[in-house]
Amino acid sequence: MMASDMQFTVFDLDERQYGIRLEQVDRIIRAVDATPLPRAPALVLGVIDLHGELIPVLSVRHRLGTPPRPIGVTDQFMIVRTARRKVALAVDQVREIVACTGEAVVPAEALVPRWKEIAGAVQVKGGVILIQDLDRFLSLEEDQMLERALR
Repeated sequence: MMASDMQFTVFDLDERQYGIRLEQVDRIIRAVDATPLPRAPALVLGVIDLHGELIPVLSVRHRLGTPPRPIGVTDQFMIVRTARRKVALAVDQVREIVACTGEAVVPAEALVPRWKEIAGAVQVKGGVILIQDLDRFLSLEEDQMLERALR
């Protein structure tokens, strides 16, 4: 499924661990107030201005179906690159970078069929890390709605 040696940026969300491929992570910043974006998909919390670039802030909680909560002062934004755009993911805390072999990653289809937001899982000494699939994080319809809202 994936390359032989891989690195993931691990983050927490409600005491669960998730990962994003390190090469997709641009930077980590402290969470700030996002400006609401009318007519954007429900998982878009708003936009932030990052050095003159408007970055949509997406709720990982919404995408994964976990209970919503306001962004706290200790929360962080992961600025990541999808195939179509740069976005900020609202997370509780970025934890660490974990390396593993591609063989250690269990594809999502082997865990739960049609689990589109997750690319797979990897077992580490601290538990299981669910690996996010950023290219499928937004559906095509949500991406088009976001594009219209950003105009």
